[in-house]
Amino acid sequence: MEEECDISVFEPSVSYRAVPKEAPKVSVSGLVLLKTRIQLKKVNKIRLQKASFMLNYYLGEEYFKFDKWHYGPYSHSIDVVARSLGEYQKYYNLTNSEDTYKQLYNVICSKKTEEKMNKLLPAIEKAAKYVNKINTDKKMEGVTTALFLIQKNNKSLDSDAIVAEFKAWSEDKAQRFSEDYIRECIDYLEETGIIQINIFGFYEESFIYV
Repeated sequence: MEEECDISVFEPSVSYRAVPKEAPKVSVSGLVLLKTRIQLKKVNKIRLQKASFMLNYYLGEEYFKFDKWHYGPYSHSIDVVARSLGEYQKYYNLTNSEDTYKQLYNVICSKKTEEKMNKLLPAIEKAAKYVNKINTDKKMEGVTTALFLIQKNNKSLDSDAIVAEFKAWSEDKAQRFSEDYIRECIDYLEETGIIQINIFGFYEESFIYV
């Protein structure tokens, strides 16, 4: 005779977090991202991305690779590093960026790491300061998109061409950003010394590196 029984199945709690079996490996780029996050007054994905984009500008080299994306320049590698940092925090039960930075720095600290961070820190601070002065994410998107276009077009864009390239970026961007607003973003880049007009009447970076 077969016995009947009730089987209850429970879904995992939404608060449950799987802890990695091994400590995730995080490189110097993790320290860079943590330090950037610490310096930002308002932290979200867009601002972390854009601060890292401005880091490239102040550093004078492409530390993080950026490509065209829905909300302007975007680096996939930053998302990868951020995910590794999240796993690192889970493994060591860390809850804030400053404690994570201190522990991670002690773990990977070497003469080479120290030299690299000493080179990067001034650029990180300048990039975060620049982003902190921009109140809205839309303005941040507009400013970095215009700068990205200038960088990719090798000193061959005047203001009309930047507006046209900006509008052609995507249908969504064309709807969200008016011509006047785009020109305001271009003007802001010029007023803050990020870009300048060359002798041919085209915009180029001002190259004010740290």
